[in-house]
Amino acid sequence: MAIEFSRLDVACFFTLILCTTGAPQPQGPYFEHLSTQDGLSNDIIMSIIQYSRGFMWFGTFDGLNRYDGYQFIQYFNEPADFQKA
Repeated sequence: MAIEFSRLDVACFFTLILCTTGAPQPQGPYFEHLSTQDGLSNDIIMSIIQYSRGFMWFGTFDGLNRYDGYQFIQYFNEPADFQKA
């Protein structure tokens, strides 16, 4: 008992193979290493969070750092502000 394939079956099979093997694969996560040379206030990071607007916030021993994908803005603790409250 032989299995018979029509020309349409063979054409569909090869089309399916060609379309799936040439499809681009999704890329994995992208990592960028940042340091004090990039503007981070300290290399020791205690916490990281991504804000809903896309900013990355890094908590370090020296203060809080906001990263927008291009540059850091540093926020430092001012002990005098706590004494006023």
